[in-house]
Amino acid sequence: MPEINDIIETSELTPLFLWWQWTLIGIALVIALTLLVTVCKKTKSISRSAPLSPLEIALHKLKALDLNDMDSNRLAVHLSIIVRQYLNKQWADIALFETDEEFHARSHKLEKFPDTIAEQFQDYLTAVSNHKYAPNPNHPAALESLIKKAEVLLNALNSTTPNPSKS
Repeated sequence: MPEINDIIETSELTPLFLWWQWTLIGIALVIALTLLVTVCKKTKSISRSAPLSPLEIALHKLKALDLNDMDSNRLAVHLSIIVRQYLNKQWADIALFETDEEFHARSHKLEKFPDTIAEQFQDYLTAVSNHKYAPNPNHPAALESLIKKAEVLLNALNSTTPNPSKS
């Protein structure tokens, strides 16, 4: 008959993880820390960048306009909104909340601006109206000219300060 042996107890403890499991845990920690550092750097770079001025926002919107995708009427509407948003943010003007008719009706009374800027503003409004209500002025050069006029007007408005005596 075979000899029966008892279970032998040893003082040696079994390892919690094997060597390859520890290696996988280490690699996972390195990847997690790398991702965490990358996300923190992106968040800091985003939060550190200075907020854009109303002029910069308006100019970015002008550059983002796609002339291939819109006709003259739509472009005139977009330009009108961009200029009105600028006026609202920079000059606290109510133009953004007015209809075209209301805005054009009071545009000859632009007392906040120097006379040269007011004239330039009137010319711009006339050009936008001509494009907005013209039968088919979808000439690419005319559309580019309208965007250029808006850019020149925004830069002129940004370079001036309001007249406190006329407000």
